[in-house]
Amino acid sequence: MRIYKVALNFFHKSYRCRAALHDRLWAHSLGLALGALFVASFVLHWLASEAAANEEAVQHGAMPVSIIAHLGSFSGKDFIVGPGGQ
Repeated sequence: MRIYKVALNFFHKSYRCRAALHDRLWAHSLGLALGALFVASFVLHWLASEAAANEEAVQHGAMPVSIIAHLGSFSGKDFIVGPGGQ
């Protein structure tokens, strides 16, 4: 009888834990979905821009860079506009 009560208590606590996890996931589902969408769009943009940069590098006779090196290759000077919009 004692083993039955221990097992029943274990499964009851396990069910409460799963129900609490389900409730927390459901409560934050919109944020989780938007976070996953942001990460997916970032990764896809990163991969596409790396492919375009490597294609341009090959056209100019330069060596293509790895995906990790491309992530660190951003230069803010690309967006600095001089006098007269140049």
